[in-house]
Amino acid sequence: ILERLDAVNLSGKVRADVLALVDGYLTYERDEPALWRTLFDFSLPGGSEIPESFSHQIAGGLTRVEHALAPLGLSATEQATAARTLWAGLHGIISLARSSGLARSGVGSTDALARHFAVTYLAGLTAAA
Repeated sequence: ILERLDAVNLSGKVRADVLALVDGYLTYERDEPALWRTLFDFSLPGGSEIPESFSHQIAGGLTRVEHALAPLGLSATEQATAARTLWAGLHGIISLARSSGLARSGVGSTDALARHFAVTYLAGLTAAA
């Protein structure tokens, strides 16, 4: 997934950059569903440590989102929180779509919902900044 996200050239325009990362994440999930499930939809037995490779993938993805958010001028803590909120929201949308939870709701495509979430969340961040 990091290679996919690295293909996004950040322009310094937060909305465009975040949407490009969202699109890259969605494309990765569509193109590599088994790998996506391996990275994001597994659970470990209680007390097991998360593999370093998994942690690296997640941290790398979050760093890319943080870089896209940098022009907003948020504090480091706010930027980290915003990146994790976007990542978690996008993951939730994809997970629900995979389990057919969203399909039954009749509210639109996974891509449309993911983009709507990102745009709406960014509008709130911008208004608060």
